[in-house]
Amino acid sequence: LIKRCDKLLLGYEEKLHLVERFSRIKEKIEQIEGRTSQEEIKKLATEILEEILELGMRPVVAHPERYQYVQEDPTILNLWVQMGCLLQINKGSLLGRFGPYERRLAFELVDRGFAFAVASDAHSPMVRTTWMQDVDRLLREEFSGAAAEVLLERNPKKLLHNETIRWSDPHWFR
Repeated sequence: LIKRCDKLLLGYEEKLHLVERFSRIKEKIEQIEGRTSQEEIKKLATEILEEILELGMRPVVAHPERYQYVQEDPTILNLWVQMGCLLQINKGSLLGRFGPYERRLAFELVDRGFAFAVASDAHSPMVRTTWMQDVDRLLREEFSGAAAEVLLERNPKKLLHNETIRWSDPHWFR
């Protein structure tokens, strides 16, 4: 009985440890919401990614091309990729729906090899939908059929199946 109780308590201690770690991450996310300094936001975002990696998880950074601090200093993406983060580009950014800066950086992330996937960022069945044919066509025309397949199918499938995603080092920002 004592062994069973010890085993049960150990499981709860591990869960409590995770809850504490996620609470710290949540606190940092809440700190970002009140900040206006892009340097502060960039520092907190990096700390959050480090915390997630320390938990043994691999963060997927959604639409980094839309973050002002990344637009101002894309070299932060060098660090995030070296840390082990995956960068997911928004289809709306590639299609120019969020503005010229977002579009330019999204194209650059694909061209430099930073993007691991392109996703819809769907928010409803009517706005920002999951329909991907337009971005598939754009990727095939602007990059290649292989790029479209990797970014829209192969890498997302590997992520869903918890398979290893590897690629060559990107062309680092300077």
